[in-house]
Amino acid sequence: MREAAILRAALHFELCTHLDLRYLARGLVLYRSLRAFDPQVRLRVFCMDREAKQALDELALPGLVATS
Repeated sequence: MREAAILRAALHFELCTHLDLRYLARGLVLYRSLRAFDPQVRLRVFCMDREAKQALDELALPGLVATS
């Protein structure tokens, strides 16, 4: 268990995914799951439509970067 904590402290996770408005809810579940694992993780989301980008911008979640 100690080794896992040391490894997490040494690594910086930045992950990416893509989604549209239809998959926004699933993307938010992914985000929350990742943040539960590591509060410092960054999720970069490539938005496939304007509505998804707007929704994520309005949420302004820490560690989530929405790109159109």
